[in-house]
This record gives sequence, structure tokens and C-alpha cells, in this order.
Amino acid sequence: MDHVSEEIEELVLDAIISVLKKIRKRNLAYINSLNFTQNDINF
Repeated sequence: MDHVSEEIEELVLDAIISVLKKIRKRNLAYINSLNFTQNDINF
């Protein structure tokens, strides 16, 4: 039973890491789009 718990824990942690990476990627893309928009306004 401990082995099953460990496997489930690893799967959950992998899923959380994957979600956090996707959120980070989207946030960086959003921040970059804001910077691009601000630079366009300044010119």
C-alpha cells in the first residue's frame, strides 16, 4: 500500500509542477505583451 501511495504522490506532484510551468509560461507571455504594447505607445 505504501508503494501505491508513493506513486500517487509522485503523479500529483508531477501534475502540480506541470500546471505551474504552464501558468508561468502564460504569465511571461502576458508580461511580454504588455511591455510590447507600452513600447508601441511610447513611439
